[in-house]
Amino acid sequence: MKKYQKIKTKISNPFLKLKENPPLTINSLNLITTFTNICNLHCIMCKKSFSKNLNKLSMGKKVFDEILKIIPYAKTLNLRTGGEPLLTPDIIQKIKLIKSINPNIKIKINTNGLPLNNEEFALSVMENIDSLHLSLNGIKSYDKIMKPAKFKDIINVMNMIKRLKHQIKNDLKLMIGFIIMKMNYKEITDVVDLAAKYGFQKIIYKTLIIYHKSLLKKSINTNNKLYQKVIYELSLARKKAAKSNITACYDDILKMDSSLNKFTYTDFCSYPWDTIFININGDISLCCTNNTLIDNILNDPLEKIWNCNEAIEYRKGILEKKYYKGCGSCRKIILEDD
Repeated sequence: MKKYQKIKTKISNPFLKLKENPPLTINSLNLITTFTNICNLHCIMCKKSFSKNLNKLSMGKKVFDEILKIIPYAKTLNLRTGGEPLLTPDIIQKIKLIKSINPNIKIKINTNGLPLNNEEFALSVMENIDSLHLSLNGIKSYDKIMKPAKFKDIINVMNMIKRLKHQIKNDLKLMIGFIIMKMNYKEITDVVDLAAKYGFQKIIYKTLIIYHKSLLKKSINTNNKLYQKVIYELSLARKKAAKSNITACYDDILKMDSSLNKFTYTDFCSYPWDTIFININGDISLCCTNNTLIDNILNDPLEKIWNCNEAIEYRKGILEKKYYKGCGSCRKIILEDD
């Protein structure tokens, strides 16, 4: 078995003193869900691009009604994963209903941004959410990555967002997501200029998740020299961003050096204690990877599911470092094997 060298300090584990798993309440949950798997793009790194015969679905009323029962206990709602959230039928009405149930909930939408090309719709979205995460993923390479979108179209949207930002009363957080790969790593620092020009306060850099073997050719993680170049470019981007009061994040980038077998890693994850992911069919996982399925929201009340045997096993596995099922192959938790 490979032994991976530790190259990142472990994060603290606030649950280490727990000798057993007491029943957990569902208060202050981070809720991640997707209202639709329909998307207007076929991005080259998206899992959907490798899924054959995928039915185009939106969340049904039964599942949505069950989610509404959870909203009073949630502190955040992240609409992401599996589709373009802004293509959800009646998305504005759904968001307003959620806010009426829990005015304190913080709503974040991950979007490719293109549905915001209508000013009235864009304004309605921006007025009713707290964070907008724009998946950019390229500048010169944008057209080749975000197929069949055109870079000029997303620039028009970003320009509109900047203009509308001055009309809304809420403190909307604007952020850019940028997945680094071989075809766009030279644009890492250019993203900072774009963020500064259009009023985005944060950039989140990540690397490819390898859903398909063809993505290995696009990944920076298979080439150590390239990886080192990327880390250097990211350090420059962070310094450049700071001068414009922009936060540039790349701490979550995980890396495998194929020659040295090194990973950045953590041996603890808080998701099973504070985060829940609900798919469009009601399946419940303890994180957004879908590898930690514990039940379906239509089967039992969330309070019961939250403390079911599967959930307890996942938490126990993290506490004891004997990672259960999906946790053992997670890209956030890297095992150190003997």
